[in-house]
Amino acid sequence: TLTWCPLKFGELVSVGVYHTLMSEVKWYKEYVWKSFIFFFSETHAWTGNFVTISNKMKKIAIAADHGGFELKDSMVEYIKSLGNEVMDLGTNSADSVDYPDYAKKVCEEIQQGNSDLGILICGTGIGMSLAANKFEGIRAACVSDVYSAKMSRNHNNANVLCIGARVIGDEVAKLIIKTFLENEFEA
Repeated sequence: TLTWCPLKFGELVSVGVYHTLMSEVKWYKEYVWKSFIFFFSETHAWTGNFVTISNKMKKIAIAADHGGFELKDSMVEYIKSLGNEVMDLGTNSADSVDYPDYAKKVCEEIQQGNSDLGILICGTGIGMSLAANKFEGIRAACVSDVYSAKMSRNHNNANVLCIGARVIGDEVAKLIIKTFLENEFEA
């Protein structure tokens, strides 16, 4: 008797075929990874189907409400250390403020061409993304992981990153921001 294993799109294959496919996938993943490491060690930049990275200095507008101002303050220096110009649009205290006011500041800087990208930080990132997406030409993505940061740039051409200070910590925020800033739209 044959045992069947479901695959993507509802296809069925025998266990033998499944194991053959998986061994080829494993080889392919190792090959791609080794090629990826070699290429990066040779050029430090790669534009291909898997990654599009830019080392060009960007102008970044950043703002936060009272729930995200501490994370914003620590990220400003980090973004500068990556070689980018930063416009810190506030807030700078734990005093309660209205997050849409700060989303507006960042979005207007992008709309006017004064900034390439924006970063908005609130408690969850959700409120800022909702406010930012109301502005023409703004594509804000609420992101809590590195993969989503990459895809928001590569596939969705997001120009504003929204993160939640109460959702992620400093180190994850750094990874997300670095990924967002280095990746480009694949068109």
